[in-house]
Amino acid sequence: LHHTSGLPEYMSFKDVKTKDPKFASNEDHIPQFALQRELFPQSFAPGEKFLYINSNYLLLASIIERLSKKSYGAFLRDEIFKPLKMSDSWVYEKPGLTPRHPRLGYQNAIGYEKQEKGGFKEEWASPPFRDEHLLTTGDGAVWTSLRDMAKWDAAIRTGKFLKPNTWEAARKPSTTRDGMTNNYGYGWSLRFDDRGKLKGYGHNGSWGGFRTSYQRDTTRDRTIILLSNRSDF
Repeated sequence: LHHTSGLPEYMSFKDVKTKDPKFASNEDHIPQFALQRELFPQSFAPGEKFLYINSNYLLLASIIERLSKKSYGAFLRDEIFKPLKMSDSWVYEKPGLTPRHPRLGYQNAIGYEKQEKGGFKEEWASPPFRDEHLLTTGDGAVWTSLRDMAKWDAAIRTGKFLKPNTWEAARKPSTTRDGMTNNYGYGWSLRFDDRGKLKGYGHNGSWGGFRTSYQRDTTRDRTIILLSNRSDF
């Protein structure tokens, strides 16, 4: 969660063999850390320095699956989405999962990448628009809405899911053996004022034309959430 593992980026692995020919999952990628370790070695010893790597979140999602005996999507559904009535939220972890809304239709969108010569190209989506092959989870794959994100934000602010000491630890920066203090907590980018007091936290994300941002300003008691499906946003 501090991104100090030194693991290689899983999306760099070559020719990953999949159990299902239709899509690639977390379990398909996990063995590759050993099978391709000569081609993609660990870049530094754990705790040596900070380096953001998607592999960390992929492995964390897989740990959740093994401990809960559920898929990552089912775990989020049962533990977060349903209790908070986040009815627009789901995880694209295998083909054919796109839910339907009785009035709005399919609960998804298409991500558009801006092209150098002008215009936009469809880059990422879920059925019925597109069938994607890389369906890993942990570092992404969550589909949601502003309405659901507002419910999630309220739950975070009121301490609904985490014990106070856990929440406090999540908002502390890491210190690595290279002597650096890294403004990244347990999954949060952290912002501090000149006196070293936490003034905000959040995270940005991008994938396949989508650009997203969740930013919490603790000094003004304000949250800003941006969801976009065009890469130039």
